[in-house]
Amino acid sequence: MQKNKNLPTILLSIETKAREFPGKVLLASFLAEKGFRIVLTKNRKETEVKKYNAWLFIDRNTFAPRFKFFKNLKLMATRLVCIDEEGVVWIHPEHYKKRLHPRTNGLVDVYCTWGEKQTELVKQVNNRVNVVETGNPRIDLFRPELTALYESKSKAIKNKYGDFVLIVSNFASCNHYYSKETNELPVEVKIQQLKYQGLIRTKEQEEFERRFFYNRLEVFNKIHDAVKYLSKRFPELKFIIRPHPSENHEVWKETMKGFQNVLVIFEGELTPWILAAKAVIHNSCTSGLESALLQRKAIAYIPLHEPQFECDLPNKVSAIAKNEVEIADMIMRSPIYQQIPDIIHEYISSLTGTMASEKIVQTIERLYQLKQPFFKIIIRNMIFGIMSIIIKIKNIFKRKKNHEPKKIFKDIEARNKYFSQKLSSITAEETLEYIAIYKKLLGKFEHIAIYQDDGNIVFYDTRYT
Repeated sequence: MQKNKNLPTILLSIETKAREFPGKVLLASFLAEKGFRIVLTKNRKETEVKKYNAWLFIDRNTFAPRFKFFKNLKLMATRLVCIDEEGVVWIHPEHYKKRLHPRTNGLVDVYCTWGEKQTELVKQVNNRVNVVETGNPRIDLFRPELTALYESKSKAIKNKYGDFVLIVSNFASCNHYYSKETNELPVEVKIQQLKYQGLIRTKEQEEFERRFFYNRLEVFNKIHDAVKYLSKRFPELKFIIRPHPSENHEVWKETMKGFQNVLVIFEGELTPWILAAKAVIHNSCTSGLESALLQRKAIAYIPLHEPQFECDLPNKVSAIAKNEVEIADMIMRSPIYQQIPDIIHEYISSLTGTMASEKIVQTIERLYQLKQPFFKIIIRNMIFGIMSIIIKIKNIFKRKKNHEPKKIFKDIEARNKYFSQKLSSITAEETLEYIAIYKKLLGKFEHIAIYQDDGNIVFYDTRYT
């Protein structure tokens, strides 16, 4: 079904539902109000771009494997914007810069950053990239105008579970979902994946990632021990573990068997769980930053003194606990309230004033004015057709020479289960629920309509039809 196909179309990429969905719905609604048709999609394919005749693709990062896709977008005269969902929390600047592959980065028309710090790093990798400091749509949801979005959900969680402590796990690095699907050592699988993504390019980087893996594994095990200790110390409290979307959730469930007041729950977005919790415990996790934006001080449990493997920002805006006794003391004093720490403003723009989503829309409107002339689109599509044939021939020879990257998942069913855990399905019904709430809180989006198309959600404004 291709309604409103005459509207200029934008493909908006989504990967992790619990993290991205509310913000992407907000951004899509703002864009639709300006006369664009927005396709919210999990597919990164040239066929999808051609199907919707999209003039713009909004992607999530500039990893090395994106190069071929980005190059093909250029051949199709399709513009490219990047909004990196991981662009605000990192171990150290050099570690983050590995995500910004110079060649792939160079194909981006506009890089929309979270704030000043990320802008500096993007420019250091490739100073020719057009960078606009917009903020991220996820941050809009923490502003006073929209925090009411989570009030009813938070109350429902509180009513269901009573007093609880939320433990947010961020250990996909050593407890990834693929550990269920392979008999190899997880560190070897992780190294293979990072090499394919272009995140390991030297022997020194590989050695760092190995040491990082074993640090994370030790911290992961210490957090298991801490939860067991706290479960016994506070039998009247519930402890809810929220695994990372990419983690093997079964490891947590198996380890916590027999602890009646410990639950493992991965459900919905994180924010209402933070608001409902008596305390939030994490290690180097974005949840520490999100808690601070909600003016709560989370507890960062740092049992090992190896700062080179810790994420600086979320730990700095949290209360630091180095052992189980210190965690217990902080739980008794929680919730701990704080003003939004000043350091956050160095990393995140648009906490006040114009919303991040609106700044991104303004950036895209300016880019649309520079849209390629029609004759160039025809020429480039002809070139793309020729290049497609050449690429297919090359891929046949690559397969014969066994140059294909090793597959992490042994069968398509396992792969689908993993992506389902991260994204699952996105329905028109839940999309409309968010739009209705945004409409009420912001007094906007009166004419926004949507429909479902092959698993994608398409947004448009009825005034432009």
